[in-house]
Amino acid sequence: MRHLDYIKKITGGTIIVAAVVYGVFQARELFAGVSLSLSGIKDGMSYTEEVLDISGTAPHATILSINGREIFINKTGAFAEKILLPDGYNIITVAALDKFGNQKEKVYHVYHESTESLARRTTITTNN
Repeated sequence: MRHLDYIKKITGGTIIVAAVVYGVFQARELFAGVSLSLSGIKDGMSYTEEVLDISGTAPHATILSINGREIFINKTGAFAEKILLPDGYNIITVAALDKFGNQKEKVYHVYHESTESLARRTTITTNN
């Protein structure tokens, strides 16, 4: 009988440990939070193109926004969007939110100078 009680205790303990490990494994997204990776934009850069192609991934995100406007993301978290840059200094904010309320935000400060204004500035400088 003692041997059977010992086996019951070991089996019960193993089931509890397995349940805890499984629970931690399932909660990994909660611990990981949301991440955000972008390409096509760099902080502090100057651009001559009017349209900026921004793409990237936001795994675990349910909502992604650029300058407050919600952007479509697919099941893997990939996205691509075109942003129109007015001349001058621009601030672009990209924010991702997951289903647990975790948020990741990246802010980019970029400068846009159109080729026309760049040519005009170069002509004025050359003529002086």
